[in-house]
Amino acid sequence: MSRQPAASDRRIDILKSAAAAFRRRGYHGASVDEIASALEMTKGNLYYYFKNKEEILYACHEYSLDKLLALMADVEAESLSPEQKLRKLVLAFVHLILDDLHGTALTLDPEALSPPLLKRVIEKRDQFDHGIRSIRSEEHTSELQSRQYL
Repeated sequence: MSRQPAASDRRIDILKSAAAAFRRRGYHGASVDEIASALEMTKGNLYYYFKNKEEILYACHEYSLDKLLALMADVEAESLSPEQKLRKLVLAFVHLILDDLHGTALTLDPEALSPPLLKRVIEKRDQFDHGIRSIRSEEHTSELQSRQYL
């Protein structure tokens, strides 16, 4: 007896298929049929999980950014040096680009999103950017403090 994938697993499969289609053909060139066909689904089945192609594009961005923000929170909570935190984030970011939705989800035609969805993506990107800058600031402060003792 084969196990049916959970709805969240199926959504991630759809996001991976969509990211691949968007990468190959661009957001406007990729069709919902193409995304569904790659998963041996009908377009109607796909609409059970997402209401339209824009929602899929937004979900690609949201999924990737949520993973990065969760990683950021984990790294910030660790008692590592700022340099170690940055190194860990950069490595995880590279792995996300290579492994998870093949990373281009972070750069997939954000301008194709409606203004409210684009704003939400930009807010999450800004949150990640702020976290990186905050760690970088810690690193700079740490360097200044170590120089004072020399």
